[in-house]
Amino acid sequence: MMKKWVTGVLAGIMVTGLVISPMNVKAATIVETEPNETKGEATEISVGDVYAGEIGSYSLYSERRTTDVDYLKINLEAGKSYSLKMTNYFMFYEDTSLLVRLIEPNGDDTSVGFRFVHDDANAVDVYSFTAIDSGYYYIELYNYFDLDQKKEHYYTISVVSNDSTEGGEVMQTPIESTSSGTSTVTEGVAIYRLYNSANGEHLYTTDANERDVLNSSIYPDWTYEGIGWTAPNSGTPVYRLYNPVLLNHLYTTDTNEVKILTGATEWQVDNNGNPVFYSGGSKPIYRLYAEELNGMHHLTTDANEYNTLPSISSYVQEGVSFYAVK
Repeated sequence: MMKKWVTGVLAGIMVTGLVISPMNVKAATIVETEPNETKGEATEISVGDVYAGEIGSYSLYSERRTTDVDYLKINLEAGKSYSLKMTNYFMFYEDTSLLVRLIEPNGDDTSVGFRFVHDDANAVDVYSFTAIDSGYYYIELYNYFDLDQKKEHYYTISVVSNDSTEGGEVMQTPIESTSSGTSTVTEGVAIYRLYNSANGEHLYTTDANERDVLNSSIYPDWTYEGIGWTAPNSGTPVYRLYNPVLLNHLYTTDTNEVKILTGATEWQVDNNGNPVFYSGGSKPIYRLYAEELNGMHHLTTDANEYNTLPSISSYVQEGVSFYAVK
């Protein structure tokens, strides 16, 4: 098995007119046109665009004869939180991984080792970060050429905003009278709930763009189920962890649990370690657990759902985990 890893920028490789439009890359906003193999040739995308590319495919080897590289660039604002999201449709050559490097405007870079499930058309990985400086960030992707299996290798990638003022709708309840006769307004952020029919997971997010991307033809297993509850704008922070082996998420307010799980297991911090929403208010959010579903957890404000699920599924009750405004 041939295995070459070439580092650095591939300069001087000019392949014009190659447009990637595979059947299995769905609903892309922008489709790859080569060359985009240096920072100077990087394809510009905007926040929310879905970019479809090809990397490490056997058919490209005769034109490049070295490791394949793709460059994208995107203009981001300092202080805002973003997520880099990527999906593959075929196994990336050699070890199912693709090296992703995010280069900041000042030249600093971070290597992100995205890993996927072989032949899982809905496999997804997410890297969340906060933009330090305003300006163009470069996304650099490396992969081997597939000289053994001789397959084509496609992916989609997008950068979405995690900022609550852009990604989550601010909900406002009707004005309520207090005992003193004055009026108060209770505000909060909508928590969107989505369901994955492939593994039974529910995802909870304040990011409307994440909701819309997952609820599109790109991810046919995901379905938007509506607003799960309204979270307060402040309160007890709720953190989200992701397990790439179990392919599910965990929500917790316990920073010690975060530290233990990320230090000794496959669990990873999501949203760059920042809270994904807050707990507070008078409405309880119940949690259920299903060991048989890869340790899946389910959150709900519906007491009837909480009481019914254990009788018709493998879920067991775990009590109240968080609180909501409504």
